[in-house]
Amino acid sequence: MTTGIPPALYRRIEDVLLQCGPFDNFTELKAIFTDARISPWHKEVRDANTAAARVQVNVDFLRRQYNAVQENGLVLLLRVLSDAKDETDACQSELTATADDLEQWLHDKRALSQTVVPRKSLRNRVAMVGSLLFTIAIAIWFLLINHETPSEVLPTATLATLPQCPTATHDAGEDFDAAMVFITGTVLLMGDDTLMQPTHKVTVATFLLDRFEVTNLQYRRFIITTNRRPPDTWKGNDFPTGKAFHPVAGITWLDASAYCEWVGKRLPYEVEWELACRGTQNTLYPWGEEPQQNLANADGDSGCGQTLAVGGYSSRGDSTYGVADMVGNVAEWVNSIFMDYPYRHDDGREDAANEEAYRVIRGGAFDLPLFSCAERMNAPPAIAIPDVGFRCAQDVAPSP
Repeated sequence: MTTGIPPALYRRIEDVLLQCGPFDNFTELKAIFTDARISPWHKEVRDANTAAARVQVNVDFLRRQYNAVQENGLVLLLRVLSDAKDETDACQSELTATADDLEQWLHDKRALSQTVVPRKSLRNRVAMVGSLLFTIAIAIWFLLINHETPSEVLPTATLATLPQCPTATHDAGEDFDAAMVFITGTVLLMGDDTLMQPTHKVTVATFLLDRFEVTNLQYRRFIITTNRRPPDTWKGNDFPTGKAFHPVAGITWLDASAYCEWVGKRLPYEVEWELACRGTQNTLYPWGEEPQQNLANADGDSGCGQTLAVGGYSSRGDSTYGVADMVGNVAEWVNSIFMDYPYRHDDGREDAANEEAYRVIRGGAFDLPLFSCAERMNAPPAIAIPDVGFRCAQDVAPSP
């Protein structure tokens, strides 16, 4: 996974792309994205207002991808741009150097993860075997003491597992906007020890958060009432058939913020989102410290390849606060401007009126590797990204 590029390095990448990228020449831009080295990620040059906007969507997409040999898409893009430059052009050497530095950072990150993952894998296997043996022992015990009617006493609940792509059932009259979780204020240890550094304590006030990501059905009511532009993935003002209760995606941060305001709420602050995800035990994933692919709709061996109706992995995949789909399904816009840690609520990063600064995205998506609660991405607020949606938050009035 390629999230968490250090802010200084990411700003440098942005600078060199702005300086040296073909942002004003659509023909050259299209040629770049049909280059054989990066065309697997191309899909299409998005229909945005400017060439800069079109390339930004693709850059954000490339930034999150690996190809079959674990090369980063953004590294390849930088190298393709470098190859297109004349050797006398200063951009040629700057693009190459930036690609080299990004590749080195990715190499160091992979080396670090390879020293950690085997220990986790062994621990997971031991736990799995122990759990299986315990379940078998319980089943045998039930059979022995109830040998006359074994079919009635088999502990099927203990043997059941979540289906690979669970389908949640909802009613069209269900009030998703009212389904909010009360999260008591506390002190959160934010970040992690690998990429989201430094870990630091942040005091979080009590707030309410939507239990589910905002659905297509909710968002359709919004665009019909306000005449706001529908997502690019829809046909007119209607979402794809059968996806009423799937999370809305392909909207901008500006769209998400406007929806929350329309329903009398706001986008959650980054620190609120992380607290809701980590839960009362401050774990790295909503369910605990270890990644479990079968508890979220993320890309992998058990990936579903598309969004699912919200709440499909409940309750096993929920955080201890009872919030669903915090990792996987769609990534989520939050209110916060993307700034370095440590997080401070009063340093300007929660300025909702700023419509230019890059905003934080949390939680990963169905087409991305499994994210932890600490990982963060970012994008311009006016860019609609096909796998990014949102949920809303609300302040809680202090007790009299």
